[in-house]
Amino acid sequence: MFYGVSCYLQPVLFILCSKQNLAVFLCSNTQSRYRKRPCRKCVAPACEAVGGPTEGKLSALYAAAQVLGNSAELLNTKQMVEQMAAKGLWTSPGGKTPHATLYAAILREIQVKGKEARFKKTERGQFAANG
Repeated sequence: MFYGVSCYLQPVLFILCSKQNLAVFLCSNTQSRYRKRPCRKCVAPACEAVGGPTEGKLSALYAAAQVLGNSAELLNTKQMVEQMAAKGLWTSPGGKTPHATLYAAILREIQVKGKEARFKKTERGQFAANG
């Protein structure tokens, strides 16, 4: 268990689960007691800020960050999914549109984390590693 501080200096307790790659938060700003991510008022370190997954399979976002970090060119999400599967980092669990799910997750991370996001959108549908 780790302790963080929210933007209103209220304590936020979060527990990292390395098997499922989730951060479970106990936040005093929300009415619900457990959340998979902090509420919009809170700013707490996420799972990747503590070091990322150490055991088991990578999530699609971690695998996409690795693929983009190793790539010198811009990639769209279909190309990322193909490269992740080819390198054995991540495979779709059987969904019809994993590229659309990855695209939404990348945009959500860019919107939530801003300049600290692992990705940056350079052109329409094209992403690069941030940093």
